[in-house]
Parts: sequence; C-alpha cells; structure tokens
Amino acid sequence: MVAATMSVSSGVAGNTRLGFNNLLQKAKGKCVNGGLQCIMCIPEFAKVPAAFSLKYNRSAQKLSGLNWTSGGLEILKSLPKAAQWLIVPALIGGAACGLGPIAATVATALCWVAPMKFSEWLEELAPHEEESVRLACLEKGIDITKDNGSTNVNETGALYA
Repeated sequence: MVAATMSVSSGVAGNTRLGFNNLLQKAKGKCVNGGLQCIMCIPEFAKVPAAFSLKYNRSAQKLSGLNWTSGGLEILKSLPKAAQWLIVPALIGGAACGLGPIAATVATALCWVAPMKFSEWLEELAPHEEESVRLACLEKGIDITKDNGSTNVNETGALYA
C-alpha cells in the first residue's frame, strides 16, 4: 500500500513539476518578447529632453529656464506612442491566437511592423512639441533654430567677409 501511494504521488509530483517547467518556459518566452517590446518604447521618449530645453513656448514668447509646459506636453504625447508598442502586438497576437502556426508566424512579424506604422500615424496626429513650437514661432517671424531667435542676419551682429 505504501509503495503504491509512493509511486502514484511521485508520478503526480512529476507531472506537476513538468507542467510548471512548461509554464515557466512559456513565461520566459513571453517575458523576452515583452521586454523587447518595452525596449522599443524607449525611443518614443527621445524628444522629451529637447522639449524641456525649448526657449520659446507655443505663444512664441521667450522663456528662461526649463520649459515645463512643453516638456509635460511632450511626455503626454509620448505616452500613447509608447503604449501602442505593447497594445497593438497584444491585439494582433490575441486575434491570431487559435488560428495555427502559420497565422502565429504572420502575427509575430506583424507585431513588429504594425507599431512602426501606427507610430507614424500618431506622429501626424500629435507632432512633437518642438515642431509645434517651431511652427508657432515661424508664424510670428521667429526662427528658433538660430541662437538668438532672429530671422534677420543684420540683427545678429555677425560680420561676413
């Protein structure tokens, strides 16, 4: 009786351990894929430091110090662009979940390509803050790409030979 109980319990424990190892392997794969997707979110925040250092606001008024308004707006614009790197692949993967290996392969490739195109669309919908401020300043005749913001060469005091 004891031997029978031991053999049954060891078999159950072995199956449970095997199931746990299988689950652990799947989780590792999902974590690696999710980690790579998260890394793809980081470039969406690349323009945030430049937005904080803008010397003009959206009203084309000169500022000193950090531009908190533009920096905050750039963070708010970057959040959906970064989140779509996780949401779009999850939607595609969920849609192709039970359709077989070929659909899973196509869905995996689409999970990397679709966020790139979606990011371009979001960029058109909500351009970077630096671009918004530059356009607002150009309407008032200010060129923020120059150091002092002037558009006239004579105003800079530079002499050319």
